[in-house]
Amino acid sequence: MKDSQRTPEMFKRGCATAGMVITFQVLAVVCLWSLMAFLQRHFPSRPDKQILHASAQRTEKMKLVHDLQGKEALVNILLS
Repeated sequence: MKDSQRTPEMFKRGCATAGMVITFQVLAVVCLWSLMAFLQRHFPSRPDKQILHASAQRTEKMKLVHDLQGKEALVNILLS
């Protein structure tokens, strides 16, 4: 193989192979960039402030409901 002559056909195949490899590498970079952009948009590392605020409000409401249920149970016991 080392001593064989390079024909124009072999040269064309080599160029086509190199072109495909470069094309696939560029395509891989674009796909990874797209995937990372999607993941960062839909799964942020820090939650949005509105989400945190809504979660805090929900926690407060749950505490109030729990307190009210406890007080209703105490009133029912006292009235029985």
